[in-house]
Amino acid sequence: MAKKINNQIFTDLSQIISKRKHNSVVNNKFCQRLKDLRLSENLTQKELAIKLGKSRTTVYEWERNGHEPDYDTLIDIAEIFNVSLDCLLGNTDI
Repeated sequence: MAKKINNQIFTDLSQIISKRKHNSVVNNKFCQRLKDLRLSENLTQKELAIKLGKSRTTVYEWERNGHEPDYDTLIDIAEIFNVSLDCLLGNTDI
């Protein structure tokens, strides 16, 4: 019985680690894409923050620390840069 429980715990942990690795790849793509788009429009973090009604620190966190905006803010960012959500998240270049 203990072995079965340990196996289940191991399986659960493996799935969590795998999901986190996937999420970190997505986060890294988003962080870099946001920064690239912002710089291509010659916007500072503060200017983008003002357009979004957020703080400069929030934009910094998105670009540097892998924090993610909520869904509505993602849509706002995509509209500001005239890109799809897939592009913003790094899934496509269109």
